[in-house]
Amino acid sequence: MKRHGLFFGVLAFLFVLGCENPFEKDNEITQSDADFSFEASQVDPNIIIFTANNENLTLEWDFGDGNEAMGPLVENKYLFKGTYKATLTASNGSGESVSSSQDVIH
Repeated sequence: MKRHGLFFGVLAFLFVLGCENPFEKDNEITQSDADFSFEASQVDPNIIIFTANNENLTLEWDFGDGNEAMGPLVENKYLFKGTYKATLTASNGSGESVSSSQDVIH
């Protein structure tokens, strides 16, 4: 047990000094992290299924009709015909984020 305590003590010390956490994955974010695709559901054409290209980040969706969702694979039911701007915002644990938008014609 003492070895574990020493290890975590050294890790905490390095964190306080501002050194990188060796367990944190380099999570630099790029514009392509906010890329996504979408298609109409085969069950209900009013439902559009959205798929993010990167599922390893925090993903927030704004469907342009007042509805929002989170996650890599989401859907939205558009109640009225029209053109909506769907936006995906991808963010990492460091507070960096990028967004991408596409017009959904329904």
